[in-house]
Amino acid sequence: MPESSPQSDNQAVLDRRAFLIGKALKILTSPPCIIIALGFIVFSNCLNNGFVWDDINYIISNQALHHPLSFSYVFSKANFFNSQGMYRPLMTIYFNFLYYLYADAPYHYHLIQLWIHIINAYLVYLLFKRFFNKTLSFILSLIFLVHPLQVESVSYISGTIEPVFFLFGISALHVSLSDKLSLLRLALISCLLLLALFTSETSVLFLFLIVLYRIVFHKKQKITLFATTGLIFIIYVFMHFYIADIYPVPIYNGYPYIWTQPLGIRMLNIPAIWFYYLKNFLDPSNIGIYQIWVVKQIDFTRFYLPLIFDFVFLGILLFFGRRVATTRKNNLHVFTFFFVWLIVGLLFYSQLFPLDSTVADRWMYFPIAGLLGTIGVSIQNLNSKSVNAKIAGVILAIIVISLLSFRTINRNNDWKTDFGLNLHDFHNNNDITSQEVLFNHTISPTPAIWQAPIQ
Repeated sequence: MPESSPQSDNQAVLDRRAFLIGKALKILTSPPCIIIALGFIVFSNCLNNGFVWDDINYIISNQALHHPLSFSYVFSKANFFNSQGMYRPLMTIYFNFLYYLYADAPYHYHLIQLWIHIINAYLVYLLFKRFFNKTLSFILSLIFLVHPLQVESVSYISGTIEPVFFLFGISALHVSLSDKLSLLRLALISCLLLLALFTSETSVLFLFLIVLYRIVFHKKQKITLFATTGLIFIIYVFMHFYIADIYPVPIYNGYPYIWTQPLGIRMLNIPAIWFYYLKNFLDPSNIGIYQIWVVKQIDFTRFYLPLIFDFVFLGILLFFGRRVATTRKNNLHVFTFFFVWLIVGLLFYSQLFPLDSTVADRWMYFPIAGLLGTIGVSIQNLNSKSVNAKIAGVILAIIVISLLSFRTINRNNDWKTDFGLNLHDFHNNNDITSQEVLFNHTISPTPAIWQAPIQ
């Protein structure tokens, strides 16, 4: 056989290097890698933040969490996480395990919390990719990843509840999207949903979404899945109310909490509550913790103005939904699914069931996925074939994601210390009662008014 020339050997080496470099670049520019990289770029400054706000009560001062836990304690109302109507035994196990590994070193708590959020962003991307093109799905998932409303769920250790329940819930939703549900899939869905419910009661919305998907998209096995989710819900209710014997017991501590108000007053707050979430989705320049303001009378500033904004915002979404119905009827199912996702998410936190704060940024973790999905359907329905329009859209998306990222990085810095967080949000809060609570917490980290667990 003829020997190969040095030139051909060198060319083979160069070709091999070019192939490997090209493969490496393809991997590094893939959606998972970009999501991971951007997640760490935006949230890296929260990793060295300390324990703040209710972290003191939940982790540092919770002596039961510092020792091995018995099975009976985890699922009983003696558990600090199972009180004030809440039943969250899984979070007890989660924080007990982290304390066993890392004690009171917050860095590792933040790191694991960030990884959970990044995984959620990727699962959102995979979900969107089922309905939208790859580029649009990727952009929407990046907004989910970096939006400043997510800071409270990522930088606040006790706020891990939101990413964890969302992880189990959206995983169950992914498994349920299959056209045919085998016994193994049904068992996996059941386990994931039960874990989600044992993390947060908000997970009941994923039970609803899983059934809604099969109804809206005319999938088979509706009754089977309805029976499965129904059984999971019954097990949860049995554990919550019969075994643990946990019922909502509002505590009045001198402040006019929203949960101490009658249903009529709480419903009067719905326009302002929705306004807070929808406005801060568009302009997250004035977000803050522990907002306990209460609208007690109808006036223009606190009732009619938010109501008008809510109607206009949702009206614009419904306008695009009508366009979808008339131009691309196949996408109407997608619009309906995500729009209902948004509405039920907002309703759940609209004080129909009294909560211990009027609004909280972390409560937008579930609804924001539905809102982004609704926007995604509206954008995809435009179906512009113009190359210039697509380039302009990508440039606009980069600008929006960059602005949101800078705001998130800045907001992460507010969470460095308990004192700094409360002092910063004290100056940004216009409600006198909320200011008083924040001031008291600034001068005393764990006053009596902070003993009630978060919702």
